Amino acid sequence: MEQGRLGFGSRWQRVWWMCILMGACLGFGGGALRAVTVFAVFRPLTVELDTALPPEARLQTYRIAALQTPYVWGGTGLFLVGMAALVWSHRRRLRAHGWLFMASVLTLLAAVGELWLALAYDVSLLRLVALEVPPVAQLDSLVVQRVRTAGAVATLTALAEWTVVLLCIWQPLERRQQ
Repeated sequence: MEQGRLGFGSRWQRVWWMCILMGACLGFGGGALRAVTVFAVFRPLTVELDTALPPEARLQTYRIAALQTPYVWGGTGLFLVGMAALVWSHRRRLRAHGWLFMASVLTLLAAVGELWLALAYDVSLLRLVALEVPPVAQLDSLVVQRVRTAGAVATLTALAEWTVVLLCIWQPLERRQQ
């Protein structure tokens, strides 16, 4: 292993990298599936509900999207644990590993965005979907509100998370030992 480069040296480092990898796969995959599923109820390239879809079809779409939420939350939690442990284990060498510092800042920003989205919209959406006969009109308004008011936050959070993954892969801003 090249001296100064952050690699998979110890057993715990491998565990933290695996947490990051598995968390990213679960969180990003679940988030992408949820987004594709939810956007099926809108007219193409708009944020208006497709009136051609019957309420039962929209309700089933919301239920499918709600089933993806535990994967997003679990994956994000695993990703955060891995990143926090990796940063903690290399906290004295963050200057030499500039990419790790950048990744930790972006992870913190993404975590705040994900937490806000979960508390402001996802929990109430899950509560409504969990009812035996959920009110479709209320679900429609909540989904439209989430897309209109929190769409930018969700997009920026996803971009920050993908940037963290790219930083972890390429490891730029690495100060080499000479």
